[in-house]
Amino acid sequence: MSEFFKSAPVRAAMAEIQELQEDIMTGLAVNGMRNPQTPEEGLLHISKMRQLLEKQKNFMFRLSLEKDDEDAIEMKEQILESARFLGLQPNQNISEFFDTLTITLDNLESNLPD
Repeated sequence: MSEFFKSAPVRAAMAEIQELQEDIMTGLAVNGMRNPQTPEEGLLHISKMRQLLEKQKNFMFRLSLEKDDEDAIEMKEQILESARFLGLQPNQNISEFFDTLTITLDNLESNLPD
C-alpha cells in the first residue's frame, strides 16, 4: 500500500465514499428506479447523492494534489475513466463535471412532486 493510501484521512474519506455508495445502491436495489413514494423519500435520496458527490469531489481534489504516488495517480486516472463513462467530455475539467452533476441534482430536486 502506498503512503498516500496509508494516510488516516484518505482511508476515512474512502470508507465514507464506499459507505454512501453502498447505501445508495441498496436503496436502488430495494426500490428499483421507480419514482419516490413521497417527496421526503426523494429529498433523502438526493441528499445522499449530494453528500456522495461532495465527498468524491474532495477526494478527487486530494488525488489531484498528489504528484509522486503512482497508486494515487493511477486511481485518479481510473476515476476519470469512470467519469468519462458517465459523461465527462474530452478536455473537460473534472470540477466542471462535478458542477454539472450538482446542477442535475438541483433539477431533480426541483422536479420532485409536492
